Amino acid sequence: MNGKQWQSQWLSIALGSSVMGMVWGITTPPAIAEQISLQVTQANPLEERATQFVDLVFSQQYEDALSYLHPDFRQEVESSFAERAEAFLGTTGAFQERQDSQVVENVVFINAQFEKVTDTIVIIFDETGLITGLDFPVAPLQTIE
Repeated sequence: MNGKQWQSQWLSIALGSSVMGMVWGITTPPAIAEQISLQVTQANPLEERATQFVDLVFSQQYEDALSYLHPDFRQEVESSFAERAEAFLGTTGAFQERQDSQVVENVVFINAQFEKVTDTIVIIFDETGLITGLDFPVAPLQTIE
């Protein structure tokens, strides 16, 4: 067997072993995998709803955003919702991005960066996942200079 034939045969064996190892690894985890526990974080449904709501508000899709509100709360704020959102943006500047969020029971805190400030938006949910309260703080947490 010449050098090229030997390399070709070795490569076939190596690839075959790797493929077999991958298949084996799927059905029977390697010993090291048994020792490592993976933590898979599931997104919190309230956090998902809150971020969707914020995205709708700041993309001026007010009617869609209002559908996230509890009917009683919606009735209370619907007539001035767009004006309030635009007044908030007049103070903070244009929405730039959501930075992070935190869920504490039924309250979601979303840190958001605007053109002029970074601020925390507070969204309160009821047990059915509808928004019952909002706080778009008037006093910014941090002014961007």
